[in-house]
Amino acid sequence: MLIKCTKKLLEQLNIKPEIQVEHELLFSWHANLITVNRRKAVVLMNDKNNYIIVLYGLKLKDFKNLNEHIFNAIRATFKEECINEEVIDKYINNSQEILYSKTSSRSMISKLNNACIILPRFDDLLEGESIYKSSLGVKLSRLAFKNSLKEYILPCEEMYKDLETFTDKNIFTYDGPIYKVIDYIISLTHLYGLVHKNKVIEIYNMQNEEIIDEEIINYHIKKYLGDFNDNFVKIHSDYFVHELIMEFDNFYEQLRQRKGKPFYIPDQEELFNYIDDNYIEINKEYKNLLKYVTNNILNGDKEEAESLVEDIHNCCHQDFSLGAIFGLFNERDISFKDGNQVNETIQLIMDMANNIRIWENNGFTPKEIFEIMDMSNLSPFSEGDASSGSKPNLVSIPGGKIKKIGRNDPCPCGSGKKYKKCCGKLELS
Repeated sequence: MLIKCTKKLLEQLNIKPEIQVEHELLFSWHANLITVNRRKAVVLMNDKNNYIIVLYGLKLKDFKNLNEHIFNAIRATFKEECINEEVIDKYINNSQEILYSKTSSRSMISKLNNACIILPRFDDLLEGESIYKSSLGVKLSRLAFKNSLKEYILPCEEMYKDLETFTDKNIFTYDGPIYKVIDYIISLTHLYGLVHKNKVIEIYNMQNEEIIDEEIINYHIKKYLGDFNDNFVKIHSDYFVHELIMEFDNFYEQLRQRKGKPFYIPDQEELFNYIDDNYIEINKEYKNLLKYVTNNILNGDKEEAESLVEDIHNCCHQDFSLGAIFGLFNERDISFKDGNQVNETIQLIMDMANNIRIWENNGFTPKEIFEIMDMSNLSPFSEGDASSGSKPNLVSIPGGKIKKIGRNDPCPCGSGKKYKKCCGKLELS
């Protein structure tokens, strides 16, 4: 096993780093030394999947036996994940002796530093006499990050896959992965806004070999309530409900709006993106709007464009209103050149809004729900909501024919009406 140490950790160990040799990434880790609450901690991040191991409360004698402690910490954390003892033994036995070298990747250092910054937020998991903080390692390994393809990845899920490939067997004990059930509950709640526990059981059993039932769900509710609260998931009767719905006392209205609508069920890999409550599906419509705003409205300021388009996306997801959306432009003192630019912007916003997965549609986009359902079953949308609020700022520039806006397209509000008979009635001057 290769441990690539920061300068601070090498100084603490008082050792000369080995010349780096090629190591299989699954057995290679970056490591940093930090101080939390005046106590020393070593944080390790796997080079292949970014899985995290935490040792805390280390004293001088512990650093002299760090090899043993690293293996023990890995074992404790994997056991917390309900990974089979045989799998753990095989991983540790194949790790061989530990070698220490310098860090080798700026990208890994950046991710490791981010984990070290986040770690103190979970100081309740640092309590206890053991220096092996397995619960904290499990927690941090469930924080999503973007890979080189800008896809959201969960380190825990990547580690599961890597261990299964390494051992060529099911890595979990008979009881199955405890935190996997939690991940399903959190992901489904973030995707749907609210979800009955029976629907969680149905989807989990559809996608996994191990079977769960209501008793297992109730067990997780009792034992891991803190995990749900940390991820904005509340328990209401037999439902898992997003905190925002409960905060605005909107539970029964949400149930009414989705009555009779089917559920969008993504595969497990896509579903687990929604563990991150801030996850945004970057589809072609999102990219088209971002490109247009960057090049035509904000003069190439990509950072400001990303911020604006993300806010527009959130506005479309939460409560679609063109007035509120153009209020975002006005808040930033953004002016449009002419009516043609306004209409082009509206068209792109409509395209994106039509393809955003929303709670009221059980995860389907307005476009998808329009295509698969009888329009008479869709709840009506108030035209006042679309026309109220701020109007866009215009700088009058003569010339240019105003482009017509997809009049026969389904309105993104999900009303089931055509755009020209719904939000398209908004007149912009």
